[in-house]
Amino acid sequence: MTSTGTFPVTVFRLPSLDERGQRRLAVSLDDQPVTVLSGQSVATGNRGDAWARNVEDGVERLTATVTVTEPGERELRLFMVDAAIAVDQVVIDTGGLPVSYLAPPESWHPVFSPGPRVE
Repeated sequence: MTSTGTFPVTVFRLPSLDERGQRRLAVSLDDQPVTVLSGQSVATGNRGDAWARNVEDGVERLTATVTVTEPGERELRLFMVDAAIAVDQVVIDTGGLPVSYLAPPESWHPVFSPGPRVE
């Protein structure tokens, strides 16, 4: 992290139904307290409900915030609370997030994403 502050973290989870009415996971940055995220995983039968929109998009967005007190390398942890959850992407918005339908392009990293693709 190159800056400090409180930033939204969005976990893009693949939508799925659960007869108990919940599919939860948790996030934590470094040793900060864990935040449990719950989505809507029960269909109401209404085509405009959140679950139906998530299925149409093929992803459910679960959001929390994390606080960065000093710049540097950080560890974002995801925890399983309920079984059978598939995570597609994780986005931390530190400002200047480009407008996109789902998630923005992957950010640059010297090891995992060593540079822009040349086509």
